[in-house]
Amino acid sequence: MFHQGCWRLMCRALSGAPSGDQASDKAELQLSDLEARLVQDARKTAEFHDSDSELATEAKRIAQMIKQADYPVFFTGKILHFFLFASYLLLM
Repeated sequence: MFHQGCWRLMCRALSGAPSGDQASDKAELQLSDLEARLVQDARKTAEFHDSDSELATEAKRIAQMIKQADYPVFFTGKILHFFLFASYLLLM
């Protein structure tokens, strides 16, 4: 799991793309061949850690979508979550 800013820094280092700020480009991350291969592999399945404010904003957005939906459906990959949510809806 990666922090968004750290992940972007590693991907820029992998691609060799400058960040646009000459001062920060000098301090950019340099990846070894092994690290570059690991980042390349991680791109396929990377998960991210959002800041508390990003998480709160996204939670509010999703809550609003749920409130506005007539029949919300959630695919969580876990059948238990489905039954818990269905039970919640029946109790509403």
